[in-house]
Amino acid sequence: MTFSQRTIDILKDAGWYPERKVEISSTISFLEKKGFEVFDLAKEAFEHFGGLEYSVPSDESDDFQIGPEFLREGIERKHYSRYETIIGEKLVVIGLAYDDNATMFMSKTGKVYGIMDEYYIWKFGNNIYEAINNLCESKELKVISEE
Repeated sequence: MTFSQRTIDILKDAGWYPERKVEISSTISFLEKKGFEVFDLAKEAFEHFGGLEYSVPSDESDDFQIGPEFLREGIERKHYSRYETIIGEKLVVIGLAYDDNATMFMSKTGKVYGIMDEYYIWKFGNNIYEAINNLCESKELKVISEE
């Protein structure tokens, strides 16, 4: 997928560059200790986009971060396993969105979701690239589940 120019500008402002690949062994270890399986697609997302805070200029609070270092210490897989039932796939936490108001997850097949207030679930994209582009473009995303 090709990023929009707006997305590229936001990514670069955060310190990202196309060839970026960072060491993620501490990220994997952190998540595994919390009970998550870290899928290959999630590893790729962490290597290329992790550890940076992306600031999205908008009227809304659309900033996002990729990486567990931004998550609260209390995060455990058991707290999120019910979302796997709703979505129908295993999930791993990959970051925060909407100014820390939504937790971002990636499914084993690479789809990216956001969950807010324990009951709103959005699909951010079919893969990390689409999700990042949608977040940077401040696209209105459809809520796929409201409990």
